[in-house]
Amino acid sequence: MVAIDIGDVNETKALNTMTKKVQDNLEITEFDAIADTGYHAGKQIQACKADGITTYVSPKSTSKKNRKGKFSISEFTYDTKADIYTCPQGETLNSSDKWYSKTNKKNRTVY
Repeated sequence: MVAIDIGDVNETKALNTMTKKVQDNLEITEFDAIADTGYHAGKQIQACKADGITTYVSPKSTSKKNRKGKFSISEFTYDTKADIYTCPQGETLNSSDKWYSKTNKKNRTVY
């Protein structure tokens, strides 16, 4: 065990605190951290990145109550022969056969 905390902090606010403890205890400046869904919080992940910690955290599922008409990717079906996705309402998404790089939003690269 490298670090523990039995405080009353919610997991969503504990990722950076715990990874900093690991960093301090091992006397290292950079490392990779793996955490479960409970630790997924954007501000915590950003803080870890600023501290030289690369995080791998499972994203939270969007509750059906908070989706506002949006669907989870798991609710879509893919037809390999037709190369199309179908949403839960029966609408289809056709592929443009182009892949885009998200690293450069102004001048996206087509693969």
